[in-house]
Amino acid sequence: MMNQARVRKYKRLAMPVMYAFALAMSSCDGFHEMFRAINNTASMYDTICTDTLFAEVDMSFYGTVGDKSSLNTLNLCMEEDTIAFNITGAKILGDYIVGDKVAVLPSGEAMANVVVDLTTLCRQWGEKDTLDVVHGMRFDDEGNIEMINSPSRHYRKWSIMNGEIVLMYATQSSSKLLSDTCEIIKLTSDSLIVKGKHSQLKYGSLEKKKPHYKRRRRR
Repeated sequence: MMNQARVRKYKRLAMPVMYAFALAMSSCDGFHEMFRAINNTASMYDTICTDTLFAEVDMSFYGTVGDKSSLNTLNLCMEEDTIAFNITGAKILGDYIVGDKVAVLPSGEAMANVVVDLTTLCRQWGEKDTLDVVHGMRFDDEGNIEMINSPSRHYRKWSIMNGEIVLMYATQSSSKLLSDTCEIIKLTSDSLIVKGKHSQLKYGSLEKKKPHYKRRRRR
């Protein structure tokens, strides 16, 4: 696993590369301009594989929602910096309020592509069977999963990867952890729908709803 310093370095590298890609593809000589931009930017850093950069490195920015957030802007407060992301057209997963922990996947400089509300995600999710027994799972804020009366598949860990969720699980036949990268179809205070190659979850919240927060409009 890459250390945090290298991950931060690659994030700084990737944003101008993605921006250069979008600009280059709009011109007649798009591919030539794209490769020149990538080569010029990458020369400042270690030589890395572009496929590995985007497939294996999480490009998300993590922080808390600041009180200056509005209808079109998410003010992301991080340890060393604050970024005002434009969320117009972004996929918003979760009913975030000020102070919530979120993951923001950028699509360009200060532009958000996907916002995942981690505070909304980290709770108990489940459903009742025909015998009125609750089955489900609990996500905690340290990346652990606790199963609730679900012996067939044991989910152990979770993480966010570029706007999607990676679920680590073990089966009855093997204790070796397997991974499944899943799309978050829906995430609200009372509903979670996740779909991957090996995982399909559709749960309701087993906890009380948090207070609703309407993002302020800019004046």
